[in-house]
Amino acid sequence: KRAEPGAILAFSSYQHPLSNHYPAPVKAFDQKEPFKSVEHALFWGMANDLGHHDLAKKIKAAKHAGIAKSLSKEMDEKDGDKCSFKAIVCKYSK
Repeated sequence: KRAEPGAILAFSSYQHPLSNHYPAPVKAFDQKEPFKSVEHALFWGMANDLGHHDLAKKIKAAKHAGIAKSLSKEMDEKDGDKCSFKAIVCKYSK
């Protein structure tokens, strides 16, 4: 089924290629090894910026994006005010 023109689509499934949870290698932050998903990269960058380096390592090593997101909840809610916005630009290819 095709979406109506102007419709807002949610990419809530890890199986959708435009979802942050989609398992695909992501090169970001000058890391030698790629991240397993955009979600891994996003929360790794946030944890690293906030000085949670051990947590950042756990996030990068997480088996899938759901675990990476769950681990990110270990950061203090007050940390969000200190974190700068990062845009992660990805090129998807099959």
